[in-house]
Amino acid sequence: MVRWLRAGLLAVGAALVLSPPEATSCGPDVLAPVYTDDKEPAAADQFVRGDLGILAPGFRHYYLAIAYRYLTGGTVDPKQLGPESAPGENQVAPPAEEAWRQSRSSVPGAPDVNYINRYRDNPETHDYYLNCYDDAFVTATATLRARVAKYGVKSEIVRDWLNAQDTVFADCSEGKTIPAAAPPTADALARADRNYQIACAHFYTTQFEAAKTEFLAIGNDASSPWLELGPYLAARAMIRAGAFEDAERQLKSIVENAPAPAARERARRLIGFVETKLHPVQRMTELAREITAPHPADFWPTIQDYIWLYDVLASHEGELDKAAANDDLTDWIQTFQGGTTQRASDRWQAKHSTPWLIAALYYASPDDPATPKLIAAADQIPSRDPGYLSAQYYAALTLENSGHTDAARQRLNRLLEGKWPENARNLLLAARMKIDTTWQDFLRDVPRRPGAQTGYDYAAEGSKGEPASDLHTPGVDFDGALIFNRQIPLNMLAAAAKDSSVPASIRRQLSVVAWTRAVVLGRMEAALDISPILASLVPLLAPDLHAFESAPADARGFAAVWAMLHNPGLGVAMETGFGRLTAMNRIDTFRDNWWCSHSKSVPPPTESLSWITPEVSAALGHVYGEKPPQALFLTQDQKRAAEADTKAVDAAPAGPNFLAERTLAWANAHPDDPRLPEALHLVVRATRYGCTDDRTQQYSRRAFDLLHRRFPASQWTKKTPYWFQ
Repeated sequence: MVRWLRAGLLAVGAALVLSPPEATSCGPDVLAPVYTDDKEPAAADQFVRGDLGILAPGFRHYYLAIAYRYLTGGTVDPKQLGPESAPGENQVAPPAEEAWRQSRSSVPGAPDVNYINRYRDNPETHDYYLNCYDDAFVTATATLRARVAKYGVKSEIVRDWLNAQDTVFADCSEGKTIPAAAPPTADALARADRNYQIACAHFYTTQFEAAKTEFLAIGNDASSPWLELGPYLAARAMIRAGAFEDAERQLKSIVENAPAPAARERARRLIGFVETKLHPVQRMTELAREITAPHPADFWPTIQDYIWLYDVLASHEGELDKAAANDDLTDWIQTFQGGTTQRASDRWQAKHSTPWLIAALYYASPDDPATPKLIAAADQIPSRDPGYLSAQYYAALTLENSGHTDAARQRLNRLLEGKWPENARNLLLAARMKIDTTWQDFLRDVPRRPGAQTGYDYAAEGSKGEPASDLHTPGVDFDGALIFNRQIPLNMLAAAAKDSSVPASIRRQLSVVAWTRAVVLGRMEAALDISPILASLVPLLAPDLHAFESAPADARGFAAVWAMLHNPGLGVAMETGFGRLTAMNRIDTFRDNWWCSHSKSVPPPTESLSWITPEVSAALGHVYGEKPPQALFLTQDQKRAAEADTKAVDAAPAGPNFLAERTLAWANAHPDDPRLPEALHLVVRATRYGCTDDRTQQYSRRAFDLLHRRFPASQWTKKTPYWFQ
């Protein structure tokens, strides 16, 4: 019922309305790991049982409200939580509708109904809202079974009732068709049923005044089986019409006068919603108190209503502040999600509770006189406390930011000995990697295991949209990728690729990057050095790499280009997460092929632009702040080498242009090379499926013209009917 109320409010276009969620882009939702989610915990089932991991301000209000309850000594019975994966959203539960369809199919001659659209357009907002909820289908199913039992499945009365009910459900989405009144020959029960169906049809077709009048009449008909529901549904019609004060009076009358306890309880719950409209700040306080009560009743609908009302008040300036002044839960969520050092510190000094300690540590400043007290307070929290890890983690970050790196490292070392959810562990690793002072420590901390994954593996054969990669495959997050791509020289990339202590999934990417960079930079000896390890980690490349290794010195450059032309997965930059999912020798559908020019493939120079992009989670960004990750362990010689390598890679052409330049030069110098037709065909293909710039078109045209002029009879020429702009 609570979810119906929420949709009902949206339907009437009342003063306080919940804004629709931000639109998502229409780009491909490619499979990606989640290392440090700042929207919700990766292991939600563990979270609701008290394993909170590391709390982040970006967590949805649902999770923060549950966390607050645990942090203040309460518990949550998972059985009291609803099944929805996204609390507060309108959910459709097909089983109720399916049960209705199965029940009605038992009536001889009943027409098939394969789909019932439950949503109706709101002409005021041009949004669709859920109009017919599960309770309508449950009631209809129970009524049909009862009438079949009374009249028989072949009865004309049953068929007439079913036809009217089909009309009612058709009204869920469009039209204003109202069932005809019961014939004069109908008995009292059939007439009562029809009156109820007519009132429901008026309700679903937004004719709320008529529905209210008819439901009130039903409530005055002592012979009607719908007697008890009539007054309650009249109140719902008042709510849909926006007459909240009338609805409040109607519901209070039911609570005071209805003989049935169930009727009084329904009305009592609905009063809470009406009071939300009439007295939102007061209702917000009541809901917060219910959530934090020692033994809350109806926890799931209560927390849903609280979350919804929080969002509504937050959209009206000053309203949420009024609620926060009345209850600690709202004050804490509001402060944790958008507070300041001073506000969080003041609240903790006034409350001295675990939730406020975590908020104060999150916003702690090295200059705040209260900061040492905050760190000392974190050490007083028992390790079994649900807030222990959050307090310790943010205390470690506070120590880092205060320049006490040894103390921070000791704390993080101790925490990383424990068993935590992967997302929490990844944040601990990031915090420690930030202050690593040796190359081996960096290689120890850079691998991250996903806590979850999003999107689909489009490249997986037969995947049918289902993620196919191993969730436990280690990868690198944005901090590790930035350091590898911008700050590590080529020889160290190659060394890491050979280091057996590094996970194979990361060594695979490193070997690809090191070999490709060596070729692009013209350092063939380095490419020869890394070639064997690359062949072992990516066996698909072995034949091309063996040909590269055995080629004469003056032909080795084109042998490398030949390998690149056949393997679009060869690139110059470490990718975050699972990396390129398409097979090394296959064109990626979304143009993740070879490499782009500096501005597109390698993160920009960290001196001029922030490293925090929309793809970097706020939780990871909080570890480093605006200052990008730095490899503190490098010597001056290593820094200079990395700077030279990065500058050269930045200056290199995009993959298709590089391959075209080298192939055209080779064709001019070696016009009789039998590989040229295929190579030129692949160059044209690369200009279609790789990153391009204003020079790519010229290369595509030149390769096309040379192929058609010099090799007109080649099969590769026939496969190349176009060049690409």
